[in-house]
Parts: sequence; C-alpha cells; structure tokens
Amino acid sequence: MPFFNLSNLDETLHTFNDFKGKPTLINFWFTGCAPCIEEMPVLNKMAERFKDKINFIAITFEPAERVQIFLNRKRFDFLHLVDANDYIKSLGINSFPKNLFLDAKGKILLIEGGIPYKMNSKGELVIEEEEQFTNILEKMAQQKD
Repeated sequence: MPFFNLSNLDETLHTFNDFKGKPTLINFWFTGCAPCIEEMPVLNKMAERFKDKINFIAITFEPAERVQIFLNRKRFDFLHLVDANDYIKSLGINSFPKNLFLDAKGKILLIEGGIPYKMNSKGELVIEEEEQFTNILEKMAQQKD
C-alpha cells in the first residue's frame, strides 16, 4: 500500500505506518455515494466485531466539515481521513465504494467494490449481511506477522 500522510476530522495527521502491525480495512467513500451509505450499517457491524484485531479506516476526498455534517446524521464508525483527493487519484480509484484489505505489514490482500448484493425471497436485490467481508476479516484476524 502506498504511503499516506492524511488528516482526520480533528486535523490530526496519520501516516500509513500508524496502522502497521494489525490488519486493516480501508473504505474509500464520499457523502453523496448511495452505495457507500447503504453499506455503512454492515461496515459498522464488522468494525464493532473486529475492533480489537483490525484497523478500520475510511478515506474520502471531501473536506472535514462536510464529512462531520454527514456523520452528525449518519453513523459510520471508522477512523475518517479527509481531504485525500490527491492520494485517491494516485491510487487510480475512480469508483466508490472501494474496500482494500491489507495484512499487518500493509500488503494489499484484496480489493473489492462495495459489499455484494444478493437476491432476496421476493426477487429484490438487497445488500448482503456481511458474510463475504466477514469471512475475509476472520482470516485476516487470525494471521500472524
């Protein structure tokens, strides 16, 4: 994973090295992204379940003020790194949401879009209840350096 030096909502700088030593899920999102918002409750469940074993980071190109206004209305329990437009562009990310799964050393294990959808009994597409992502996180949480 390329190095970063990004600010959180309180303007504290975080570097990529702050998160080494523990597997990490990085979610790239923005406040106007409907699929991003739809997956937040599922991401929150995963963050609660694995909070001691995995870092959960959300990165957006939007400014802290806009993100904070959004978070006052909608719960999203990740560490939020903001104003990351140049970093996001450098990674070639141009569709959202995007989820990167990293091992404890920062090596990218997997890149996924949003949480997958499945067909319910009524024939409607609904967001999956975290099964695929949870399985990935389970394996990551069990890995040793």
